[in-house]
Amino acid sequence: MKRNSKSSLFLIELIIVILFFSIAGAVCIQLFVKSYLLGKETEGLNVCVKHSQNFAEVFNGMGGDTEEFTAFFEDSLITISDDSYSVYITEDDTFTTDMSQAAYRGDLLFSTENSIVTLNISFYQIKNNEEIYSISVDKYLGRGGAQNE
Repeated sequence: MKRNSKSSLFLIELIIVILFFSIAGAVCIQLFVKSYLLGKETEGLNVCVKHSQNFAEVFNGMGGDTEEFTAFFEDSLITISDDSYSVYITEDDTFTTDMSQAAYRGDLLFSTENSIVTLNISFYQIKNNEEIYSISVDKYLGRGGAQNE
């Protein structure tokens, strides 16, 4: 009779240990999935920030000249209207004009007011149309609209 209680105690301990490791494993799997998803979000943010900075630097380097800017990126930009453009970027960080291959969409909107040209850059994730990053760049053209040196 005593032998039966020892084996049942051992089985209960074994079940408790298995339960503990099962719970610990489930928590670890959740943490790994969350870290993977966070890494993917960060990767997308880095891509969008890099391209936004690139557009902003080219815009400033060309003195706010929208025609020169659009000519520089003519292979990448898709014209929406006279002052609005879109650019599409794939998952592997290359420009594309095929929207079905794109993971991110960048919207570029130019506006001019009182000798100040503004470029609004916004990047969106295509699958859920969620805004990832947005920046506005201003360039003062000087009096009369001439470039300020």
